Amino acid sequence: MELYQTFHPTVFLISLLWGAFIYELYDINRFLRYVFKNHKYAIIFLDILFMVLCSVIVFIFSLAYNFGKIRIYMLIGITISVLTLRFTVGKLSIVLFVKLFSIFSVIIQKIYAFFKKVLTKLLKSFAFLVYNLGVIIKRIINRFVFFKKGCKNEKKEQY
Repeated sequence: MELYQTFHPTVFLISLLWGAFIYELYDINRFLRYVFKNHKYAIIFLDILFMVLCSVIVFIFSLAYNFGKIRIYMLIGITISVLTLRFTVGKLSIVLFVKLFSIFSVIIQKIYAFFKKVLTKLLKSFAFLVYNLGVIIKRIINRFVFFKKGCKNEKKEQY
């Protein structure tokens, strides 16, 4: 098997791109940690999911571009890309994610409050109808049942 002259530099550049993709997964992981408010089980699950995804990405990358061999320049390329993005774009991206999340959560809270208000009014009127229906049914049952044990309408005969 013969490799062409630009094979290794090409694989190194592609590993830089995959490193950027892995960093975006890391950014999503950081954002989800913020959303779940550092809940212990959510963090454990997200970290395990992130590690599995990264290992699958590196495995598939090594199979597709490097004939199944993991070379040191692949790992260096991924590491350089992740660290460069972390220290340049990383601070901006998490601030942007948090700002968008806060805006989105305010919108969701307003929609929730609106539907809660409407549903509360509907359910109150529905509960009033159901209560009155229950009273009417009880009156009908009491009228048509003449011989109930322990009913007030029965007169006990005393000899």
